[in-house]
Amino acid sequence: MADFFTFKELMAIPGPEDETQDEAYLRYRAYKRRRNSDTGGPAYESVDHETAEVDEALTTTQRLAKSRQMKRYASRIAVGRRKAMKRTADPARIKRRAQKSARMALFKKLSKGLSPSEVPYARRAELEKKLDKMKGRIERMAKKMLPKVRQKERDRKRAK
Repeated sequence: MADFFTFKELMAIPGPEDETQDEAYLRYRAYKRRRNSDTGGPAYESVDHETAEVDEALTTTQRLAKSRQMKRYASRIAVGRRKAMKRTADPARIKRRAQKSARMALFKKLSKGLSPSEVPYARRAELEKKLDKMKGRIERMAKKMLPKVRQKERDRKRAK
């Protein structure tokens, strides 16, 4: 029995001019793999981005490269952000927000009221290491902050 393609699979995706048909197909399959990895696609191992640990901080050149990359993706990120703003946050997202705000509160306490952008890279990395050791404390704070975060989400949706 012959395999059938979906409409999206038949669409031509522009690539480098000197790219062969095989390279284009490999690039397309890699794109599909990346797209399915976040949703835990059936044929691929899902990657848990939240539990993936980073051992080393970025070097200055890596940081500049990442900055350029994010500038390139700014419009895509903005579109995604606008779409996300229309949806109501699920409980997992609200929990993540609570953990983030708890972590930020502890960061500000350790940095004497400074936000991460105001703290030098080396000091920030040092504070991040300390925060990584305070996981239990962050989780307890997040649990206490959950009702406030939920209320903030409700207010946000009502404002629209």
